[in-house]
Amino acid sequence: MTSRTKLEEPSQAKGDALAIKYRPSVLEDVIGQDAVVRSLKKTLTAKSPAHAFCFTGPSVTGKTTLARIVA
Repeated sequence: MTSRTKLEEPSQAKGDALAIKYRPSVLEDVIGQDAVVRSLKKTLTAKSPAHAFCFTGPSVTGKTTLARIVA
């Protein structure tokens, strides 16, 4: 018989990326995207906001962060 060892789970505190750990959770906390934040706030407070938003741009500019906040 062979003994099987349980695989250890990686440590959450050790493996979290800084971008995930310090991701803003509200629009007011987003830094460096003033025009986008202003546009999103105006659109989201409108009587009939858009059904979908398309975030485009180069890597590491906050597209996913803004999409998570809007969702």
